Amino acid sequence: MRRVAAIFSVQYADPYDLTIEPRNAANMVQAARDAGIEQVVHTSVAGSNFFPRWDKYPYMTQTWDNKYDIEELVRNGGFRYWTVLHPCWFMENFVAPNSVVMAPELNNGVLFGTMQGDTPLKLNSGEDTARFARAAFEDPQKFHAKDINVASDELSMTEIAETLSRVLDKKVIFETVGSEETRKRGMLEGTTYFMEWLEEFPGFGFDMQDTWQYGVSMKSFAEWVEENRDRFDIL
Repeated sequence: MRRVAAIFSVQYADPYDLTIEPRNAANMVQAARDAGIEQVVHTSVAGSNFFPRWDKYPYMTQTWDNKYDIEELVRNGGFRYWTVLHPCWFMENFVAPNSVVMAPELNNGVLFGTMQGDTPLKLNSGEDTARFARAAFEDPQKFHAKDINVASDELSMTEIAETLSRVLDKKVIFETVGSEETRKRGMLEGTTYFMEWLEEFPGFGFDMQDTWQYGVSMKSFAEWVEENRDRFDIL
């Protein structure tokens, strides 16, 4: 961080060791303070500001608490400018390597999960997050002390399957199944929990206008799929 004025912050979150992310974040904040960093743009997750916590699963409670505690480290880190970005369901979850545990049967044209087919799901790509980060770096004052929900599209899982089918000219369907079956079929356990949470907080609990008000240009899911069609391998 020597001779650096601003940093983009995102720590590795290990689903099998929840102590890693907050420990790395604390180290990052301390190092940034020691180096005299003026601006931090931190990436968290949508829903981390929901209170009281959804306590159905200790794993989810700890995950949200970790995210929020890290955000608080950034907010109270003494930086001249800070911004916390809250991305939603990444479009990249439908391509490798994420799809291995997020959509493990998509290669065979099947999406599945515990969500109902018509439950709204907000989406964004990694590029969307990057565009907001760039905007914050280019105008620190405008984005200072802002918690921003990042979403570029809102579709149900059925509509996601239909979009993939249409854009890729492949047949893709969505199946609603029980939590035990999702794990047997290769889905990450935390993803199963997260889908159950989304049934109680459809669309991550915020309005798309929260994102659009900043005027940052983003792409729809259909546009993203078209641009990344060579990353899909559907039979």
